[in-house]
Amino acid sequence: MPALDISNSNTDDPGPINPVVGIIYPPPEVRSILLDNVNIVDSKHKVDFGMAMGSSLSPIMSNIFMEHFEETYVKSYINKPKIWWRYVDDVFSIWPHGQDNLTDFLNFLNNIEPTIKFTLEL
Repeated sequence: MPALDISNSNTDDPGPINPVVGIIYPPPEVRSILLDNVNIVDSKHKVDFGMAMGSSLSPIMSNIFMEHFEETYVKSYINKPKIWWRYVDDVFSIWPHGQDNLTDFLNFLNNIEPTIKFTLEL
């Protein structure tokens, strides 16, 4: 039973919002809130990629992205996990296809989105 952890390959990047914006097409004023302004103390900073840490929308948008990721890639992979349960950035799965196929699956997932990396814990 492998357990996977989802990590961000860039620790300064709080998450993959830019692909989410492409998935859900929010109105321009919402897009501006998500991408343009991060309030830190008394100044504003532009987010180049990802979501603002501490924003109430960050977990929701990250979850939308990961749901899309799972529906598109995990469920369409030729050797699907028997069980794939994700809670935030941890995944519990049951993999009935052997260690070699698990390594291939992990490599497949890690080559989809450059800012998201899965690590394996057996």
